[in-house]
Amino acid sequence: MDGVTAPRKAPGMGARLVFLMALALTVWIGQLSFSANLAQACHARQWPMRATCSQAGDAASVGPAGAEWDRLRQRVAANPGDGLAMAGMARYAGLPASATGIDGATLLSEVAQAAPQRTEVLQQLAMQALTQRDWAAAVPRLIRLSTGHADAEATRALARLAVLSGSDPALLQVLRATPPQRPDWVERVVTAMRTEKLPFLPALPWLGGLVASGAIKPATALVVVGALKAEGHWLDAHAVWLQAWRQPLDLIHNGDFERDFVPQAFDWTFTDANPATQGALMDRIGFRERGQVLRLRFTGKPLRSPLLTHDLFLPVGRYRLHSDVQATGVWGGGLHWELVCVGAGRTLARSGPLAQADRTWTTITADLEVPAGCQAATLALVARSGAEARAGATGELLLDRVRLARLEEAQAGGV
Repeated sequence: MDGVTAPRKAPGMGARLVFLMALALTVWIGQLSFSANLAQACHARQWPMRATCSQAGDAASVGPAGAEWDRLRQRVAANPGDGLAMAGMARYAGLPASATGIDGATLLSEVAQAAPQRTEVLQQLAMQALTQRDWAAAVPRLIRLSTGHADAEATRALARLAVLSGSDPALLQVLRATPPQRPDWVERVVTAMRTEKLPFLPALPWLGGLVASGAIKPATALVVVGALKAEGHWLDAHAVWLQAWRQPLDLIHNGDFERDFVPQAFDWTFTDANPATQGALMDRIGFRERGQVLRLRFTGKPLRSPLLTHDLFLPVGRYRLHSDVQATGVWGGGLHWELVCVGAGRTLARSGPLAQADRTWTTITADLEVPAGCQAATLALVARSGAEARAGATGELLLDRVRLARLEEAQAGGV
């Protein structure tokens, strides 16, 4: 009709409805797009967590494994390349499948494909292999953790495996087949064995082979020697000592004092105390045609007896001790060589006094006998009595060419 206009709808109402519908549609399309992309990634095996593919729909729910697990799973769902989150998920591999929705072995397998070098992943893989006694898998993973990730617990685990290898042939075979040239892993294990006070004798089938083949550093071999001696296994310690040198040795090693001393082995040992309180100061000096000799400078202060020792491993038999001595100045004169059986504490022989010789070299000799059951012995330079040790001495004593010679029955004199 003329003059009559059609009624209009309230302004803005329809626009708001259209906006809300469009927003819902956008969210729905986005969800469909994510699900489609995730499904496509799962189908193409481009998604590292296949178990997550089947559970992505309920990732927002808090499951029995806790909110942290769900948060990590959501992070991986949103960013498949989040290696940190994947490594965090590895810590849950020990939980039952009812809590995480995925078997622990499967979880580790999936995470290891995406983040194989992460510390948490390697730790869980190593733990899994140890639980299954899968030494071929456990050992290289522990080595990688020890050397590449500075994982102290992995090093301690390797040290325990070294001890266990003495009674487990399969583990011993794996250790022997593992190259020792990887960065210092054997040295780390030996150090951990000492720190943890683990016995070295059970690990000797493995460590002894490394020493014999020259596959480890001489310093590491000497640590093994010292540890075996401390445990009382002198025969084994001496065998490793000979293998470490890889050459024939005299009955008294370094008796001419030409080499630096090797502590805690079959070499010379003396007290390294404060020089201000020592009764005898010792050092190696050059002496013309003799090369290096050992010098003892007496300060007048009380002596720590024995002043000097040398551990020996001697077969049963008769021997003659030779020692070149030069003494100068006024001194106590109450020093002598003494050979003591380590096990029984029995003195086997004692030399005459190392008396003043007025700057001339004198050879001191003494015959001795090593009985059965007393192959481990210590040669010691001692004061004649406690009173003389307390009184101290003055002057200077030079020692050189300390050696033992085995005697035939006809040559041997009195002991």
